[in-house]
Amino acid sequence: MGKLSMKLCNFPLSKFREIFIINKMNIKPCNRLRNKALRVFFLMGAGLALFGQNIPKSLSMEKLIMQSYRPIVIAHRGFRSIAPENTLLAAQKGFDIGADMWELDVAASSDGILVVLHDNTLTRTTDAKTRFPSRSPWIIYDFTFDELKSLDAGSWYSKTDPFMQIAYGRVGSSELESFKDLRIPTLREALELTKRLGWRVNIEIKDATGFACDAWIVEKTAELIKELDMVPSVLISSFNHDYLKRMKMAIPEISVAALIDKPISDPVQRLKDIGAVALNPNEKYLDEATVRALRSAGLGVLPWTVNDPSRMRMLLNWGATGLITDFPDRALELVK
Repeated sequence: MGKLSMKLCNFPLSKFREIFIINKMNIKPCNRLRNKALRVFFLMGAGLALFGQNIPKSLSMEKLIMQSYRPIVIAHRGFRSIAPENTLLAAQKGFDIGADMWELDVAASSDGILVVLHDNTLTRTTDAKTRFPSRSPWIIYDFTFDELKSLDAGSWYSKTDPFMQIAYGRVGSSELESFKDLRIPTLREALELTKRLGWRVNIEIKDATGFACDAWIVEKTAELIKELDMVPSVLISSFNHDYLKRMKMAIPEISVAALIDKPISDPVQRLKDIGAVALNPNEKYLDEATVRALRSAGLGVLPWTVNDPSRMRMLLNWGATGLITDFPDRALELVK
């Protein structure tokens, strides 16, 4: 990016507005040429500043991931460092801060409703242990939709302060009080919010091997995405790479990304076999050679979960096409 573009990206929008107002006054004819230049300056700068969330809806997810303007920022389970993860509130906060998209996890209730929760068990992020003391080990797939919707999915944040943002004073008492009313969202609710915002989402389909929903969780997710007409707005990921193949069979045009923890041999070939557009690797084990090999093959790299700014900078220098992070504000400062 050229020096002028960089200056425009860092130029406050309030200043663009001031310039625009001065220009509209058109006080002196001798200033017309200068004012014309300022008008162009304003329009270019505003467009660059609003790039992330005003990308044309017609732009495919693959092109979004691979576009050359800047790496994308994905709010991991929403802006979960300052709000309870995988809630609609965390998603809204991720949108408000300017993240390009958010990531969520989809599981299912025992009666077949797709819900948004990360863990296989309910104990970390809900009050299930208190509400249903005899249901140990509180596996999400063993609970009905009504039972899941009755749980408090927000108070745990106040008790654990998972990212020390309460201690640092970033999350105040009024916000903590509002967390008490939060519930586990359905996938439908999460997608409808995303659509209303004109936003995008990375849906991680949890590996439900051994549970009844293993037979249909992929296909039901695909049906809902198609029903809401959100295929271009969705990236599907999973550690279960067979799920990704099933998703491509259900919706051939949808973009998928392969999640991995530890390194795998020949990741480029793995992605080609799946029909994936990107690798979502654990940043702890990611090296520069892997990033560069994937980029040379025309594939994206979206490492998780990157919270340290120095590590973010290193991964971006290697060529990562985006960052999945609990602190999207930090990542946005680096990529803008």
